Amino acid sequence: AWRGLNTVTRPGGGSQRIKEVAVVGREEEAEAPDSEEEEEDESDPLEVLKKCAETGDLVKARVAAIKLRQQGGMTKEAAGILVQAHLAGQDFLAAFQLLDAMESQGVADAADYVAVLTALVEKRSYARVWQLYQYLRTTRLLPLDPAVATLMIRTCAEQRDPEAAQEIWTELREVLGDSPPSPEAVAHFLHACAAKQEYFGAGSTVLREWLDNCGDDWNTPEVKSVVLGALRMCRRNGRVLRAKAIWKEATTKNVEPCRWMFHAFMGAFTRSFVLQRAEVVPEQALRSAWELLFALEKSLPKEVGPDSVNELVNLYCALGDRQGAIDMLPQFQEFGVKPNAKTFGAILDLCAHDDKGISYFFPIWDYMRSMTDVKPVRRLCELAMDVALDNEEGRILPVLRQMHESEFPPTPEQMARLGQLARRLPETASLLQRFRVDGM
Repeated sequence: AWRGLNTVTRPGGGSQRIKEVAVVGREEEAEAPDSEEEEEDESDPLEVLKKCAETGDLVKARVAAIKLRQQGGMTKEAAGILVQAHLAGQDFLAAFQLLDAMESQGVADAADYVAVLTALVEKRSYARVWQLYQYLRTTRLLPLDPAVATLMIRTCAEQRDPEAAQEIWTELREVLGDSPPSPEAVAHFLHACAAKQEYFGAGSTVLREWLDNCGDDWNTPEVKSVVLGALRMCRRNGRVLRAKAIWKEATTKNVEPCRWMFHAFMGAFTRSFVLQRAEVVPEQALRSAWELLFALEKSLPKEVGPDSVNELVNLYCALGDRQGAIDMLPQFQEFGVKPNAKTFGAILDLCAHDDKGISYFFPIWDYMRSMTDVKPVRRLCELAMDVALDNEEGRILPVLRQMHESEFPPTPEQMARLGQLARRLPETASLLQRFRVDGM
């Protein structure tokens, strides 16, 4: 059935030859497997194939495919399952070859394309996702399938491309007519709309239309995914009041919030001050954020993590409350977690850009280096070097040593400034030379 595919084989390789037979279909050339797989059980090969589609066991999948061909049972369903098995086993080339063969015989359908698109999206091979989508629409002239549309909207969301998501969404609504879109499609569309502020209105309209038709009990995975998407959209746009309304409506209708919902709601307060929307006063924002953190600890104690407490740190930083942000450091222990690189990044960044707080920068840096196991990332090392060059010459060499140890070379601008200090600080020249020798 799969004759004519351009499959490369390795001479004498048992498992590779099984692959060729399963894909191309020359069972007369089949050899026994190389390993203990030789003693294949007498199970129904179709059932074996279905299991392989879950486990990704390609050797068993190909042997089962050969058996099905010998029994005349290589149906369209079996071929589709074989494609899924190759996708699960990360053999994308063979999966595409099988799909090509199914297309040439006119037996490939939307479910097969969805399986391939799903695997590509999971792998984040977005260029290939779009190539296959364009091929289906422009070359094969296939109508838009709702499952394919959902995957493409998800791709748009992950690529932060609300324009493309809007186009696909509009076409999807035309295809569906009076039927409602799936919760997955709505959630992905909201995530896409969160990428740009000008799409907040479009996302809000879709959200309201969908929620008005989903009944009174919202405590289902589908509705919760939509609510989470809505809260993330509010967070991105700093829409505190809208987030409050969604939260109130969701809890009224029995939604049990997950930690990501708590994070999104808390983050909306921070973003509102970053965008200078000022929908609430600072005191009210802090009170509400603390209430949300305590509610998270009470309802989901095992899911409180560093990023949960970081939401409060970020809010204090957005308010310019340096002392409040610093005072959050001991609070991590109260919640049973440790501060991470994001914690210190937010606090150090605030201190570095505050004339009155610049003196706090290196004490906090020293605390991070000596009292925690946090390793400074490249951005923090570059920030520390900028602060040292501008304010504390005595810190230049220690920071430069840290950058060399972390394999983070200074920026070109920092290199130029450090070169000018070489006469006064001879060790600076030797460290810069080591960066060059080590190829950093």
